[in-house]
Amino acid sequence: MPSHGLTVQEVVHDPHMHSVFLKYLSVHDTVNFSRLLFLVSVDEFKKLFSAAPTASPTSPSSLRGSYAKKIIAKYMSDDSFFHIGDDRFRVQDQPIATYGTFLKNDLSMCSGLSSDADLFLDVQKAVVAALEPSLEAFRLTAEGRALLQVKVSMIDTTVATSLHDVEVDHTKANFTLERVLSNRRLCCVFWVFLFKERSHGPLSFWMEATMRLLPLMDEYLQGGGANDNDDDASRRSIDGSSSSRLDIDHSRAIVHLGRVLWKKYMAPHATAEVHVLCEGERSLFDVLEHHIGSWSLDTLLSATQVQQAGLTLRSILCYVKDDLQMNHFVRFLQSKSFQSMLQSFQHRLLSPSNNSLAVATLKESRSSHGSSSGSSSDSSTTSLPELFHCMNVISHQPQRPRLTSFALHKVGGAPHCISGVLSFASNLATRGRFNQTVLYALANVYPQDESVAHHHTLPDHLESFLCPSAATIRSTSPPPPSLVHVVVGSTERPFYMVCLTRYVPVTASEYLSPLEAVLLEQKSLRVYVAAGICVLSRYPLFETLRRRLTTLHDDVLTDPSYNDLDFAWSSRHVAALTAPVPSTPAPFPVSHAVDFSMQPLFLCLHIDAILRLFASLLLERKIVLVSSHVSVLTTVAEACKSLLAPLQWPHVYAPLLPPGMLECLHCPTPYLFGVHASQLDSVHALLKTSDDEDDVVLVHLDTHEVANAPMELPPAVRHGLAAKLAELWMPSVAFADTLAPPTPRPFPQDAVRALFRETWTDMMADMEEFSFPLSDEVDSMVVFDNVGFLKHRDGTDAAFYQVFVKTQLFSQFVATNGVQ
Repeated sequence: MPSHGLTVQEVVHDPHMHSVFLKYLSVHDTVNFSRLLFLVSVDEFKKLFSAAPTASPTSPSSLRGSYAKKIIAKYMSDDSFFHIGDDRFRVQDQPIATYGTFLKNDLSMCSGLSSDADLFLDVQKAVVAALEPSLEAFRLTAEGRALLQVKVSMIDTTVATSLHDVEVDHTKANFTLERVLSNRRLCCVFWVFLFKERSHGPLSFWMEATMRLLPLMDEYLQGGGANDNDDDASRRSIDGSSSSRLDIDHSRAIVHLGRVLWKKYMAPHATAEVHVLCEGERSLFDVLEHHIGSWSLDTLLSATQVQQAGLTLRSILCYVKDDLQMNHFVRFLQSKSFQSMLQSFQHRLLSPSNNSLAVATLKESRSSHGSSSGSSSDSSTTSLPELFHCMNVISHQPQRPRLTSFALHKVGGAPHCISGVLSFASNLATRGRFNQTVLYALANVYPQDESVAHHHTLPDHLESFLCPSAATIRSTSPPPPSLVHVVVGSTERPFYMVCLTRYVPVTASEYLSPLEAVLLEQKSLRVYVAAGICVLSRYPLFETLRRRLTTLHDDVLTDPSYNDLDFAWSSRHVAALTAPVPSTPAPFPVSHAVDFSMQPLFLCLHIDAILRLFASLLLERKIVLVSSHVSVLTTVAEACKSLLAPLQWPHVYAPLLPPGMLECLHCPTPYLFGVHASQLDSVHALLKTSDDEDDVVLVHLDTHEVANAPMELPPAVRHGLAAKLAELWMPSVAFADTLAPPTPRPFPQDAVRALFRETWTDMMADMEEFSFPLSDEVDSMVVFDNVGFLKHRDGTDAAFYQVFVKTQLFSQFVATNGVQ
């Protein structure tokens, strides 16, 4: 073949020729490398016009249109993986990106354009002209001469190099550590590779230092939080004026994160230790340790302190980057993780959105063309959690925060916390059913406020909870009135309801059965039916609402008509029940105070039983509370939820299951339910039918027993918590042998809550050292090092923590605290 016979078109049409030429261009001319790939893709596009019809449901025209758009996206857009343009390359006096945009728009408006085999003819001509100089230079190489002389021995004709393999080889050649570190998504993929090898320390440190600590320090300096001109700036304490509150919080965040990073990466035997390679790096570590050691949570950092620590940290990062390059990055390029990453369709795993593909696909950045980063995913992209799932790494993503504050209106500075008031009376014609009347609804008082209507519209399914004990009673004397509180509604957005119930005698004979009439005549056994009034709130204002209903009952007790089913509650009664909650001594609900006593939990269970109950809660077991008193069920369940703080129970929660809802005990997920003691036989029967009896923790509040608890809290946690609870709850016993035993006092509710919170916080304290926050432009998550964490547990604690770290409760805590 004479030299003048070797043309660009011949190279494009011959797989052997273009594969050899591509290898040459990947080293000597990366721009023309992309242009030759473009010509090969256009050649494939033209073959679609001569392809035989297939049974595919996709029409040939649609297939050609889709392929044409892929060519534009791959080669002719600003964020293309193989961009074929540069400052001098123009088609019809337009930059290639502009031409590609117009062409893509034309295809969208007129799909018939894809029927033109010469759709890319103008671009082809420009690309061929641009390739000619490189082809001329290639002819002078050994490979080029071999093609010209048809020396087949120098070319392996038995196995043709695929176009995909050539693309992968080129990407490897242009895949640099700087490009990985500049892109969060790629950092995450690199991190997963190292994490599986247990060598993730250097990259984790680099990511947390550059993405968390250094931006925090720079923001602190730029925001004026530190001021060396103020003599007292470096000594300003947390008791200073409110104007410095934000500065102190910012300073504290830097101190806390600095200490965490030091303990996690640089301290001896650190969780993910960054190993020192030379004396220079060791000295920098010592300097940084001195800086962080001099910081105090109670003193505002000065600008000099932050600047010096930042300079030292940046110097250390230079060493860390060299370590990544020499010891880890090359292995990553040869790994299966990297190969699978490149083989993903359109490299979609690398980017959270098509708009940010320019960064994710590692093309050379061009100053003349900026690319925006999108924030939404579409069907052609993969989220960060999906990426980690594909790579078989467990991640924890922050959940949507639970709604703990609801729209309220204030009157005289006090909030309206009452959502509704309704009265109910038994339907004599249909025993067990109630006639209900809404006396007050906050949503109706402020109809123009959509948020109030959304949060405070009363639920429909209240009948089962209006009189949970008994709707009809036969007795020779009037049954005493009852006052119960229950929780109604979804786990995340419940209503708290307090019901005052009285029993009214049925005097009309037409509403008595023959047996009831005989019993009334012969034994004076009357039939009494329930009637009453209920108050609902979005907040657990049990004590407040019980006091108001008790006062109301005392006020109407002497009214003769109170014993009638059709007793009418006056507007004065309703106003007393719905009065705004006083804002003193503690503003509610701002303080999220607990307006009920937790003492029933400690009266119903001994301390060791309480700790077994909380071990079951932390391990997310199925738990059923059993009591003869409805209000006790509600109070104990609410106390358990409150005493779990700062952890949150994430599963099904119903402190009272009415008899008609006992089938919920078959729920396959963890739950916290309460049932009346009269239903205990039905509970056992249901559990036996599904073989769940041994898996359900039964808490008998009447007999102080906890059955089927799987395991205890870790010994150190259990013993310390039990001893301190004994001092708080039973001081006369705990201090019986002291010289002056403490005098009896009311139940120390606030101290108990603080003790439980402190216990769980201490138990979770070092978990931040094993949490690795990762994020891209869209998603944030935390990977928890279970292996490293369990290695640091004592043998007696390991069994508990092995189960605990797999719970959703733990996952939510780690995700929330690790990303903050």
